[in-house]
Amino acid sequence: MTRAKPHLTILLVEDDRDVREMIGWMLRRDNITTVGVASSQEALELIDRDPERFDAAVCDLMLTGSAMDGLELAEHLVHQGLFPVVIVTAAPTYLRKRPVPDHIPVLTKPFEAADLRSLFEVEGTSGL
Repeated sequence: MTRAKPHLTILLVEDDRDVREMIGWMLRRDNITTVGVASSQEALELIDRDPERFDAAVCDLMLTGSAMDGLELAEHLVHQGLFPVVIVTAAPTYLRKRPVPDHIPVLTKPFEAADLRSLFEVEGTSGL
């Protein structure tokens, strides 16, 4: 587990605008800043511009129309040592074909705000 700074900024990579807005709302309720994008390309562009901006990322597993799916993006970010990543998915059966490494947490949609919150360190709680 890494220790996050008191105020977190999360990169939210989700191709479904409604889901992206809902997850962003869940995080903002806990005073976590979110920057939402719809594709892996957009995420990598933001990171390239300012790699220190984000403390963690939440990536949808299946990013329609992206150069990389969420797992490829997550593995890239973790391999580069940039920040921790959480995968979210509405397709848990897909995980049987493409398992996620143990060091990358997975949340199955739908999930509760508390499930997501528990993965991030906010105000002294343990998390990523």
